[in-house]
Amino acid sequence: MMRRCLPVILASSLLIAVSQPVAAQPPSPPPFDLPFAKPPSPETWMFEQYYGNTLDASNYGKYWYAAGQGLHFGMDFEAPCGTPVTAIADGVIDQIDNQLFGAAPHNLVIRHDQYGYVSVYGHLHEKVTLLRGQPVKRGEVVAVTGDPDLNCHSRPHLHLEIRSLDYRTAYNPAPLINADWDMLYSLHPSDFSGFAKDLRRPNRWQFNEDQPPTDFNGNAVNNFSQSWPASYRVQPPPITLPATLAQPLNANMPIHLQRLTQTGCCTRPWWTPDSQAVQYLDIQPDQDLASVYQVGLRGGTPTVISASPPAIVAPNGKYEVRVIGNNMTLVELATDKRTNLFTRGAYPRFSPNSTRLLWHIRPADDIPGEIAPRTEIWIADVATGEATLLRTQSGGAVRWLDEDRLLISEIKNYSQDVSLSILTISTKEVQPLIETSFMRSLTVAPGGKYLMYALYFQDKPDASGVFLLETQPGAVPKQLPFFGGWRWRDSSSVLYIPFGETPMSLVLYDITTNSQQQLQVPKFETFRIATADWEVSPDGRHIVFVEGRDHAIWVIDLPVRDWF
Repeated sequence: MMRRCLPVILASSLLIAVSQPVAAQPPSPPPFDLPFAKPPSPETWMFEQYYGNTLDASNYGKYWYAAGQGLHFGMDFEAPCGTPVTAIADGVIDQIDNQLFGAAPHNLVIRHDQYGYVSVYGHLHEKVTLLRGQPVKRGEVVAVTGDPDLNCHSRPHLHLEIRSLDYRTAYNPAPLINADWDMLYSLHPSDFSGFAKDLRRPNRWQFNEDQPPTDFNGNAVNNFSQSWPASYRVQPPPITLPATLAQPLNANMPIHLQRLTQTGCCTRPWWTPDSQAVQYLDIQPDQDLASVYQVGLRGGTPTVISASPPAIVAPNGKYEVRVIGNNMTLVELATDKRTNLFTRGAYPRFSPNSTRLLWHIRPADDIPGEIAPRTEIWIADVATGEATLLRTQSGGAVRWLDEDRLLISEIKNYSQDVSLSILTISTKEVQPLIETSFMRSLTVAPGGKYLMYALYFQDKPDASGVFLLETQPGAVPKQLPFFGGWRWRDSSSVLYIPFGETPMSLVLYDITTNSQQQLQVPKFETFRIATADWEVSPDGRHIVFVEGRDHAIWVIDLPVRDWF
């Protein structure tokens, strides 16, 4: 893997003689355009990573972003190698393949004196044919995308930065580029997306638009003593709920929107198992560390439930795994029976019916672009706490399908090739399910009968999109008639946000009947989900989300038929 930190340190020190004023507050309207001529789609390009205090920066900052205070000091756009890159505004070619800027194998810097910034385009496929001092126009093709691992099948993407004219400060591109960022990010699952929380200041740097500038001569700002979510290395597998069938929706009635918290509070909310309340992390002025708060469906005064970090709660609501001292401790809530789990710091996940626990142990960080570490997959019995090593593999991940089956995912080194297989616990048998590439947003239906995922950048353009796959060997993927970010409502339906539509809307898709139902929004009301931060309640009757405009937690009551 090519390190990107040292070259940037050199750039800031060698170019210190260039004395230019630091750009002031972002102008309105935004002065820059997106760096592509074509609109985003699974065939062209997709937005990958925000600028700033991202989860990737929290996990990989010491490897990749040490020169930029640990922050991701640009934005990343996934795109196949060779995708044309356009100038984001009129400007003059300033630097070509100056490796002091990093972002190998090739880079380009365009100077925009009229706005007080330069734009940096990194990980280009080939050296540009333009000349230093040459003027370029907004929208003019100036380069093509590449891959930092040089093979066009590992991490092909464009890294875009906006810096001061003296190169020493990087700014958040979000308020400077004319784009619908919440929509562009809406395909991401909630588990591994968004921004890291400092548990001593849990509401700082949680939104796309409030990220700090990067001082390339400054110290790390996101090396938090306690953060959440847990690091990728010890993070629990995604949750799989038990099989469920939600009440039908009334097509003639609108959804109901209600704000639960004050403006600015909070992000990453989650449901209680009974679907009657929402929990989240917040802090009061007299607190040193964030607590877990709870608020009911109709709002009201939030109550403190526990200290942070949050417990891992069983789907049946009868058990929790808590961090007590240095141990992961299984707690039976009715009796307060406690059992220490020897997970080596890894967070476990309960099975759908809450009878088992699952976790993976990684001896080192699994860094994209490097050889994956050996990963141990463990389970434990909830009744006894007895643990069993099921499997060791190279990198990858695991999640529950049902009480006796696990979904195993493995990624070939230096590639986007993914293989999925099913491990049956009772027999230890592993059966292949599917092999594909550029898989994104993999989710498991409640009960584990189906998977849903997106495929980007397939060789045949019509083979990119959203797919459904039954979790049986030999099953054939079915391409679905929509594209947008989704969440499972029950075992046979999802709610999705159509990609590219403004304002946002919600559609119910039934996988058994292939039918769709557009949900009505009350007149004069809209909603805007920030950072793909939304979850459907376990009973399928509500949605909790973070509003992109007031940064508060809201709930959507779905028009369930038994209301009327």
